[in-house]
Amino acid sequence: MPSITTIHESLPSPTTTTTTPASSLPTALSRAYTSHSYVASRRAHLALLDAYGKNAWLVGNWHLEGELKAVERELAAARREIDLLTLARQGAQEGAGPEMKGLEEGWRRGVARVLETEAAAEGLRREVLAGVRRATEAEAQEGR
Repeated sequence: MPSITTIHESLPSPTTTTTTPASSLPTALSRAYTSHSYVASRRAHLALLDAYGKNAWLVGNWHLEGELKAVERELAAARREIDLLTLARQGAQEGAGPEMKGLEEGWRRGVARVLETEAAAEGLRREVLAGVRRATEAEAQEGR
């Protein structure tokens, strides 16, 4: 009989038989892989404990601690890189701010000119229609 039971370390069985949407499958697969990796590593270390005693198990834990520290260093480096990229993006956005404001003002002036032109064209159209109407009325009065 082993000194430590591994029943609580076993993989959980699926509890539902319904189908899941395809969008959640990558997340579920990633979690299953992580769980499987953990359980496999845990079983290997417990086997070392049973087969070779406490020292082999402690060496295995020491190796895991080294891997954990390496992953934590990678995570810290990735976070630093994200922070640097965020600062660079913010700087670029702030640097482009005046240019964007100038472009927006130019766009607004352009739209205002288009509206003024459309209003003037509508005014001219009305004047032409009024002139045509007056001329038609004048001809109708002369023809009477």
